[in-house]
Amino acid sequence: FTSEKLKELTVQKKTELSEMFSRGGKKLIGDNLQAIEKICQAFSPKTIEKDYIENIIKKLITFFNNSNYFQAFDESRLEASIDNHSDNVLVIDNKVGFIDILLPQKDMRVTDSIFNMAKISGCVAALAGKEKANLIYESCIKEGRHYEENIRNFYEIFGCFLLSIYNDGLGRGHLSKAFSKYVEDNIGKLV
Repeated sequence: FTSEKLKELTVQKKTELSEMFSRGGKKLIGDNLQAIEKICQAFSPKTIEKDYIENIIKKLITFFNNSNYFQAFDESRLEASIDNHSDNVLVIDNKVGFIDILLPQKDMRVTDSIFNMAKISGCVAALAGKEKANLIYESCIKEGRHYEENIRNFYEIFGCFLLSIYNDGLGRGHLSKAFSKYVEDNIGKLV
């Protein structure tokens, strides 16, 4: 799945998702952050403490509110979002494919282009190391997609946080712990 494929998907879904695009990136991303607590409840975490959830959400929202990147969001960065995390990726003949293109929650079907990269790179970083995750960004940069390191960190933490809750709710403690560890190890980098 390349930047070109995401651009094609965005064009295809622009009308269907016009309400999301018209809300603008700052509002859309802010609303999604505000909804995290309800999303976490829907995943029904079994072992993750409520204090941990509230603390991480607070730190993500504080970073968002204090970030010039989000407060002056460049609307050209909005694109269709794909549900590209470790459960939904296949590698066949050295080509990456995603088996679940649209997220079930409509409000999350449009996102910042960096989040599309960071969801999968956060998975790779949490499960295989940051060096391997950097390969994703190197290929994106070659395609002309640039990002700020602190925004990459924010989105990787956001994605791994959701996956820690999701996997805990499914009883996959080993994955939940890997994603939680990544969040805990990196949340201090948000400045």
